[in-house]
Amino acid sequence: MFKIIHRHFLYRWERFYSRNPWHLILELSLLTVIITLICVIIGLNYYHPNINTKTAGNTPIINTPIDLNNPPLDLASSLDQANLNIKDGAILKLSFKNNSSHLLNNLKLDFDVISKNFLIDHLELVNENNSDILINGTELSLPDLPANLRGELSLKVYFKNKDANSKEINWQINSGYSVNSQNLKQVFDLPALHLASTLNVDSRAYYNSPQGDQLGAGPLPPLVNLPTNYWIFLDARSDGAFNNFIYSAKLPSGVELTGNRSILSGDFTYNKGSRQIIWRVPIVEANLSDYRAGFEVQLIPSSNQIGKVLPFLSLAHYSAQEADGAKTKISENVEGPDTNLEFDSINKDQGQVAK
Repeated sequence: MFKIIHRHFLYRWERFYSRNPWHLILELSLLTVIITLICVIIGLNYYHPNINTKTAGNTPIINTPIDLNNPPLDLASSLDQANLNIKDGAILKLSFKNNSSHLLNNLKLDFDVISKNFLIDHLELVNENNSDILINGTELSLPDLPANLRGELSLKVYFKNKDANSKEINWQINSGYSVNSQNLKQVFDLPALHLASTLNVDSRAYYNSPQGDQLGAGPLPPLVNLPTNYWIFLDARSDGAFNNFIYSAKLPSGVELTGNRSILSGDFTYNKGSRQIIWRVPIVEANLSDYRAGFEVQLIPSSNQIGKVLPFLSLAHYSAQEADGAKTKISENVEGPDTNLEFDSINKDQGQVAK
């Protein structure tokens, strides 16, 4: 091998190199280049760099992790009033903020009642301008929330009560959203609601009782200048305890109170000067039917009342205060009964005064 190389070199020396040394210089330069290229190829074959192919231009994409101990969604809530009349619904105000540097999308708020005796019936947006907020049952779908921005909304929530004795509603919001390609869920407690107790006061007039017994006396329909006696019954019922119940009304002209009364509970008084009756009950317990008062009145119509249906009471009003919870005071005007005897199945609609 070496002899062959040596003979080849002597041949080229006698023919080229001895006559012109530039031939030798050129061949040595080419040999150096060839050896260098071989070394580069071998080096590249063993070099495997980590290359991120998911780049935008020359800027790499950095997937910043989300701190689960400090979620990006912040939500605050408040109620217009904590005492709820279930038929009116509760007005809830929500304020939410994106505390992250990323967009929050697919943001959903699902309302859930923890109290087993209540259900959410439906939701209504108070501000109709929020057309980009969608309601699906008990769930709200909100638009995307940019980084470091906040939003607000007002919502009316209606409930169903499965147990009349249950008064407190505990509820929460289950939220879900996407941020930086991650799906997150959070639970937010809402302010507790207290169901206001309801007090129903009923006043009815009878000539014949519901069992058919005759209670009244005199002509029906009532006649001018002739007396007709009727019985008025008052009834108070509630689903919660109330203190200091007071029912008051005045007797119109032509109606007088007789001495016949049937008071099952409370005190009944009459002021002749003001023509005012007052029924007082110190305590009305929940779900009892013992709070009743009955009294007899006598009607003598005048000639200018011919063809009219006459009321037995005017300015009827009642008030009371809740014994428990927020101790809310209620005060309402009510309609009294008239000579048409709406609840008297025998003599109903015989109330127009005749000659």
